[in-house]
Amino acid sequence: MLIKHLLHTPLATAPEQEIVYWDLNRYTYRPLRSRIGPLDSGLANLGVMSGDTVAVMDWGSHRNLECYFAIPKR
Repeated sequence: MLIKHLLHTPLATAPEQEIVYWDLNRYTYRPLRSRIGPLDSGLANLGVMSGDTVAVMDWGSHRNLECYFAIPKR
């Protein structure tokens, strides 16, 4: 299984399941998917390609989760 495929099951079975980050941020799998797309496009616009190394200076936040799924899509 690839990381880029991990969202298929929750989107198909529980798209309204809440993702909660320290009670500060709450959203469901649908908005998560919609946030990943623009991040993936932004990486492409910066010239990030398959095989490139991307560093993320964040830990355990919603931004890190979005990067976790967007970066492997390259």
